[in-house]
Amino acid sequence: MTQHPLEDGRVNLARALKEGTQASHAAAERVRFVHEFVKGNISREAYCKLLVSLKHVYQTMEELWDKHWEHLMLEPLYFPEELWRTEAIQADCKFFGIDLDKEVPSKATAAYITQLRSIGDTAPEMLLAHAYVRYLGDLSGGQVLKKAAIRGLNLPGDGSGTRFYEFSRIADSDFKKFKAMYRARMDSLPVNESQRIALVAEANVAFNLNMQIFAELDELGESSQEPLPACSADCVCPFAHLAGLVGIEMPAGHPPMKDDISAKKARPKQRLSCYSRPCPLSRFGKHIPKVASVGLPVVMVVSQALLSW
Repeated sequence: MTQHPLEDGRVNLARALKEGTQASHAAAERVRFVHEFVKGNISREAYCKLLVSLKHVYQTMEELWDKHWEHLMLEPLYFPEELWRTEAIQADCKFFGIDLDKEVPSKATAAYITQLRSIGDTAPEMLLAHAYVRYLGDLSGGQVLKKAAIRGLNLPGDGSGTRFYEFSRIADSDFKKFKAMYRARMDSLPVNESQRIALVAEANVAFNLNMQIFAELDELGESSQEPLPACSADCVCPFAHLAGLVGIEMPAGHPPMKDDISAKKARPKQRLSCYSRPCPLSRFGKHIPKVASVGLPVVMVVSQALLSW
């Protein structure tokens, strides 16, 4: 990995973490649970189990931050009002009728908790790596998952059941500005090369622990597995379809849509097709739906969210 020392010999930690976890990012994106969640294919049972796991993880992590916040490496990144998620998750659990007193951590969740407590006792500065993976992820890809949860579970959209993804204490809800400030503070820390290596390694551990939780949820086997649609001459443009579902902008340079959505007699969104030049995936012919369903949710979410860490 490329090293990025600053003028005074410190390490550009934020960039080091981003570059040092790229492989873990890619692996996390391939987990089927995440892939299906992005498309809104998540059951109530799976979502509730996810909330329970998140509750245990965040409660442990935030208790450790509260305990060690005066540590030289942690104090500059201690934002309990802006970032802490425990109360928000508890509110979501209440909405879904989850009795947290009766819920015990799953095997993967227990492993996550054990790791957090281990570093809290021996090297609390390693909590930085877990904060990077979780909080910056929640402020990025988490916002896509919020929309997917509302759509997939038919939630009212007023925050009920998705408080976890809301950060009302961040000024003006300017997540981009907050993340930039957070990364700048990470880069201001007196991190030497050996600490950089340890923090990047711990961030990869954090990604792996999260993937283990996702793998457990995947075993529920309740994600939608509807057959892929057959393609035709008027094949759905997968870029347009997924952009519409997730609520993000079309990829730069994508051709305009043949159908005018604002027209009175516009056909449903799923029938839109490209013109002026072929759809970027047209080269795959009849295999367009399969390629789109497998690859594009990942590509679009990554470009919009995960890589914005």
